[in-house]
Amino acid sequence: MAMTRDDFVEEIRANIRRSSTVLADSRIRLWLNWGQNLLSNWHTYEEMKKKYTGTTVASQPDYGFPTNMKDIQSMVINTGDSESRKLIHVPARSFDKIIPRKAQHDEGIPAWYVDYGVNFEVFKIPDDEYTFDLRCSLFPADFNTASADATYDVVSGLLRKDALLSALGTMYGFLSLRELEDATYWKEEYVTTMFQASILGDHVASDWEPIARGFGTGVGSNTAISSYLANPLINGV
Repeated sequence: MAMTRDDFVEEIRANIRRSSTVLADSRIRLWLNWGQNLLSNWHTYEEMKKKYTGTTVASQPDYGFPTNMKDIQSMVINTGDSESRKLIHVPARSFDKIIPRKAQHDEGIPAWYVDYGVNFEVFKIPDDEYTFDLRCSLFPADFNTASADATYDVVSGLLRKDALLSALGTMYGFLSLRELEDATYWKEEYVTTMFQASILGDHVASDWEPIARGFGTGVGSNTAISSYLANPLINGV
């Protein structure tokens, strides 16, 4: 059974050998959050990968990513017909250089998107309501550090990582207490080994094999624009 927030606090407190009279639970919860954040920075685990569905708004180019998003994998616009397509990512500087003023162009079905911070913008500016499907990864939610938190019994969004999270919280605890020898011990003897094991136990897309594809200058019907020369990001039109 997965450990709850208070289970982690009890385990980390036992490891660092400090009673509640000299060390508040809130500090241990903070160390636990630091450990969880560090772990999800190190690796994007399978349980961090999510799918979302959203909707465009006519004449609105800017939209927000999900809260706590780490990386975006792909985004598809669905129009309900053959015009459905994967949006093409364009770097912000390149986009601004060639399309400095989006409003000068006709609205239509978006073909590109610019990833910028917690938001993204699409081009063309939508002329209607379209559904988009987003594949991305999310950082797990922090454990609330408040003692009276109603969700005290929540578990980590990282699956099967309880021992590793306890070790990371313990490592941060000893670092904060300036007991560097113990911090190094927990890092080298526990964190490193368990992190490597967590990578080996992560989901692998084993049902995949490379397929050689011939080169061609033609484009399919589901591409953003049927002609290379008609692409405003190519010729600046």
